[in-house]
Amino acid sequence: MIALIVGLPSAAGLNVVQLAADHLAAPRSHLQLVKSLPVAKGENGMQTVAELCAARGVQLSIADMNRIGRRAASLSRKQDLQPVKVACQLFGEVNSYRADILALAWDQIEAEPK
Repeated sequence: MIALIVGLPSAAGLNVVQLAADHLAAPRSHLQLVKSLPVAKGENGMQTVAELCAARGVQLSIADMNRIGRRAASLSRKQDLQPVKVACQLFGEVNSYRADILALAWDQIEAEPK
């Protein structure tokens, strides 16, 4: 049934173990690259995660961008700083953070073991 759904001629020649091994062996960045998102702009030294990605020339999944944003929010709260909401074409509005805090959040996530 699965072979018919994905368009394979038959499942007999499908080696699931080999496919899994190939996937695990493939090199990949800790932060997964996907299609570009519209970039919301922060103001007065504030930066959105999308702006940081654009500045670094990296395209991230929404999940990875969310992870960086959550880390930046946590770091901001520890310094009694509030994120600033900015308009975003894709999500309506997103948080922007001080650029240095956002860069620190990025660096911390990149440094985590894979």
